[in-house]
Amino acid sequence: MIAPLQIYLNAPLYKKQDHGLLNEVLNFDSTLDMHCIECKSESVFIRATPTPNLIMARTFGVRHEDPVLPRNLIMEYVCSLNAKHQAIFIFRDDGVSFSKIGEYPSRVDREYPEIKKYEKELGSTFNELKTGIQLYYHNIGIGSFIYLQWVVEKVIRDMATDAYSVQSNWSFDQWRKGKRLDDLIIELADKLPEFLVKNTVIYGILSKGVHELEEEECLTCFEIIKAAIEEILDDKINKEQKQSRRILVTKRLSEIQSVIKSKGKQ
Repeated sequence: MIAPLQIYLNAPLYKKQDHGLLNEVLNFDSTLDMHCIECKSESVFIRATPTPNLIMARTFGVRHEDPVLPRNLIMEYVCSLNAKHQAIFIFRDDGVSFSKIGEYPSRVDREYPEIKKYEKELGSTFNELKTGIQLYYHNIGIGSFIYLQWVVEKVIRDMATDAYSVQSNWSFDQWRKGKRLDDLIIELADKLPEFLVKNTVIYGILSKGVHELEEEECLTCFEIIKAAIEEILDDKINKEQKQSRRILVTKRLSEIQSVIKSKGKQ
């Protein structure tokens, strides 16, 4: 069973949850480790709303003790660095199941510092990554897979363009025409991020999700596919940083050698 902490921080909006978990969620009084968008730093959020074990949770328009009418319940947390900074979670209980129907700040806003490092690498495609996360968080599985698929295609397109664009009349669309993804990855194996080369199944899962899987299946797979894409991007960034460092070190060695040689001639 999903833990209350995961309901607060990770569960998609509007996804129906087991009603038996509601009491644990409403009485969850542990802290939340998350990014404070106002402090612009990681922080610990402390629960400000009293738990139902102490006092009935806040409701809109109906009495909490009414067992029939749906209830909307607000859980408030405050930032330990500045109590004026809030995090708010809204749940709806229909008596049969419950779901998170709103929150502030949004998950995308909370995760932005973590994924911001990919913004330069992805360029305009960074928006696709953010949109994919946002769609997942609004309980849209297939749509989220479409955007993640574009992110993987961006990596392959960039590597192919770097490798072949010097050729006259070369175009990515023409180059990939008639080729399976596995063929493209094999051809670019020494240039692509290692994690992608060793896990070509990533694109296959995304493609299957777009064309064959159900919404719930895509939602179930989203977190691990997102993590896999982050591994791909991390590999790519690390490889580029390593290459840049080698170029810089090689240049400095050459400069030092020149200085030594010039002294030897004096």
